[in-house]
Amino acid sequence: MATQTIESPQVPDVEQSLSLTNYLGAVEAAIKNQFEQKMWITAEISDVKQSHGHIYLVLTDAAEQDQGQTSKVSAVIWSQSASMVQRFEEDTGTRFGPGIKVMVLVNASFNRTYGFKLTIFGINASYTIGAHELKLNQIRRHLISLNEDKLNKNKPAPADFTRVAVIAPKNAAGFQDFETKSTLLQKYGLCHFDIFHAVFQGPNRINSIVGAMAELVQNEHIYDAVCIIRGGGSSADLSELDELKLARSVCRCHYPVFTGIGHHKDSCLLDEYAKQSFATPSMLINHIVNQVVTNTQNASRDVTKLKHSAALLISNQRQQLEHQLQKIDYYKTSSLDAWSKEVERLNQLVATSASRQLYSNRETVAASQQRLLSASRQQIHQQQMQLTEFRQYMVNTPYNLITQARNNVQSAYHATVAAALSNTKMARQSVQFCCDSFARAAALTTDRYKQELSSILGLTLTGARLTLTSRQDAVTQSKRMIDAYNPKSVLARGYSYTVDESGKVLKSVNQITDKPFTVNFSDGDIKAKAIKAKESEK
Repeated sequence: MATQTIESPQVPDVEQSLSLTNYLGAVEAAIKNQFEQKMWITAEISDVKQSHGHIYLVLTDAAEQDQGQTSKVSAVIWSQSASMVQRFEEDTGTRFGPGIKVMVLVNASFNRTYGFKLTIFGINASYTIGAHELKLNQIRRHLISLNEDKLNKNKPAPADFTRVAVIAPKNAAGFQDFETKSTLLQKYGLCHFDIFHAVFQGPNRINSIVGAMAELVQNEHIYDAVCIIRGGGSSADLSELDELKLARSVCRCHYPVFTGIGHHKDSCLLDEYAKQSFATPSMLINHIVNQVVTNTQNASRDVTKLKHSAALLISNQRQQLEHQLQKIDYYKTSSLDAWSKEVERLNQLVATSASRQLYSNRETVAASQQRLLSASRQQIHQQQMQLTEFRQYMVNTPYNLITQARNNVQSAYHATVAAALSNTKMARQSVQFCCDSFARAAALTTDRYKQELSSILGLTLTGARLTLTSRQDAVTQSKRMIDAYNPKSVLARGYSYTVDESGKVLKSVNQITDKPFTVNFSDGDIKAKAIKAKESEK
């Protein structure tokens, strides 16, 4: 076996050798001159530590690890640049730690004390999660900052579908099944669909879809929901809908948005912010059809319940009305009897008061007559005494004096008699005036009581009429409610119901057998037999 001889390098003189400090300084200068510009590199983080705000990392090459080799280097992110780590985590949704692959902007440096190190000045987040995912995360954060991310999600789901707006590409393949079933609903007047065509691919897709959303909001109709549908297409085509303006238009839509973009596995940003998303347009239209059918069945049950409740209500109202009529008759009779007795009592009171007043006036007149007669007798007696005295006086008086005295006596006598007659006449007139006054007062009092009684009777009858009218209005309103929920009225709106040979309502396609069944419409019914039953898509 041959022996290999290894020659040693020639040893230089001491003067020609370098000290360690000088050698490391030369290395530092060479690296600085060669790698003066910053460069983007890809690596995997194997270790991360923090100290005093600085972030220290160990980077390795994942490709070499697969080949059994390992390249490793220390790196640092100084505290003044540490905010880039937070931005990276926000953009990617990934924790900045061991095991993730990164693309970083670095600058190489060598220090004779601390050795070789890379300083990191930037991180490319799109390398870690992909540019498209980075874009989606940025849109999501922006919508959250505007408080718009849950606007459409939080809208109440429509209880029924009567008018729906549909945004779809023209002549889309997935639109045919949707259009077939929507046309059937529209034919029977169960739900109306307004179609707004828009472009879903190409540079005009954003303005086209946003314009369709604006058009349906500004027209004269009010919608229960807005459906955005598109059939088929690749995942790349689907990603064209991941735009901020489209996502905002869905979030801020006045109506609940339902999406059926046409992908079973993939979804787009519009699905995340819509009220409800479906994998295909067919599944979306099936949801609407099922809701309408369920509401029809519920309406049929409600009509039956309402009919029964209305019958009970009418029966109760009729009984209450009859009871009220009986009470009105009873109170009317009682009130009339009571007021008749009151009128009779008041008439007796008036007659008694008038009689007492007349009796009192008669006594007053009699007393006045007695006083006048007594005064007249006294005056006549005084005149007679004066006349007697005068006669005695005239015996001794000449004839002319006797004649004069006789004339005076006659004048006085006539004056006295005239005064007595005048006083008697005045007393009689006073008595007559008092009697007439009392008679008029009694008549006025009687009339007033009669008017009050007539007014009270009128109020009683008016109250009875109002009560009767109120009960009749309640019965009329109940009848209107029954008519509104009459099954014939429901059928006239386009609904129908199916029964088997025994008259039992069929609520599911699973209940249909090979036996004949009957479909009932508002204007009649038809006998039918199933050829083939097909369940709706779930």
